[in-house]
Amino acid sequence: MLNISPEHPRMGTTAPINDNTATAVNRQTPLAKDIPPTTQQRNSSPDTRSTETQSLSKPQEDFSWQTVNLENLKTAGMLSTETKKVAGKDITIQSFSLRDQSAKVSISPELGANVLNLELAGEKIISSPVLESKAGGNKVHEMEGMPLISPPNRTNKSKIYYSDAKGKTREIKLAKPKQDEGNGNFEFNEGNMIHGRMHKELWSLQKAETNNTGDLRLTYNFNTQDDLILSRKLGSAKFSMTYTLSKNPETGVPSLKTEVTVTNTGDERSPNGGLYPLVGLGFHPYFNVDEAASFTAAVGKELKLGEKGIPTGKLENPSNDLTTGRKASKADGQIDATYTVKPNAQGEVRSTITQGNGTKIHIDQSREMGFITIYNGETDKRAGQNKLCIEPLTCPPNASELQFNNKGTDAALTPNAITLKPKESQRASFIISVEKT
Repeated sequence: MLNISPEHPRMGTTAPINDNTATAVNRQTPLAKDIPPTTQQRNSSPDTRSTETQSLSKPQEDFSWQTVNLENLKTAGMLSTETKKVAGKDITIQSFSLRDQSAKVSISPELGANVLNLELAGEKIISSPVLESKAGGNKVHEMEGMPLISPPNRTNKSKIYYSDAKGKTREIKLAKPKQDEGNGNFEFNEGNMIHGRMHKELWSLQKAETNNTGDLRLTYNFNTQDDLILSRKLGSAKFSMTYTLSKNPETGVPSLKTEVTVTNTGDERSPNGGLYPLVGLGFHPYFNVDEAASFTAAVGKELKLGEKGIPTGKLENPSNDLTTGRKASKADGQIDATYTVKPNAQGEVRSTITQGNGTKIHIDQSREMGFITIYNGETDKRAGQNKLCIEPLTCPPNASELQFNNKGTDAALTPNAITLKPKESQRASFIISVEKT
């Protein structure tokens, strides 16, 4: 288990976390036999929850977590599994729920532990064509709740930059469009890499846990050693994705917390001298919104874009007023932009979607996630459903070039590209919750 230090106090800064106990993934982690009871009994240990967790759904470290056997989750009606063949590929769907069915999540290990479906308080918040009976065709749709990792979002000519042990800027070419060194796992748009790569990797479910209030916590892992290109280009790292389904015992508000931790498991003999030139972490939740939906976003300044949608390193006032509410669909115009975040009076970085029926979807970013991308450019025509992306990010698109190779970057913009030393970790999280009127 990672020994995670307190979150960095300054909004928008992603501080590395020292972890002297980091080890490679054990893919044979046993699961316990029984589901613990759902009586509300708190652990006597001190409350170590972060502020952003306390303000939401209380599932976390102050309750006793116990490992649970997957077969027992199935017996209790909290887990179902199925396999679908999509684009000639077998996709496993693992669907977990709380006992009262107030929160449900469907995850695919083959698609980077991607959240393909999320239901909270009976509302279908996220849904993917992969789960539909007619989902076939030539392409696996991976956009719904996928992780954007190493690097997140658009990257100029698929090059990342980092500072080596001597402070010299180094360059790594991750892939080439249409070639991708024969692997095909990177995506490209107008010659630039987008969406990272981890959502195309096979992750493994390492552990399922429940606590005394019936919350459910799931941990998926991935090692770069399992991918020849990543391990050769970037080095050795362990990725852990933890999903926590919970329900606030006081308010009854259900939520899904997503947390990712990346640990450099290399040493000085590894590629890049043991450094792991990690650019950043992000997520791509693709929310279902109705025609009458509006939203507010915790935005500060907008990143000015240059050729092919690449940030120039300059900040400007937002071209859209997203802090007071506007249409979520394209009715008021299309949005495809990245912003710095602006906390509210309570210090929270909260964005909210309000559906036509008054249901509110809250997206709360942790302190490490100092940027946010908004995109409302697509509609699921088969379902007649508008889509809205509110993407929490630890760094902006093309962050490493802005930070290490662009002298024109605005001094007010801190891109937060991170280079991890051996045994160091980076962490980020966000919470989706639903409040019904």
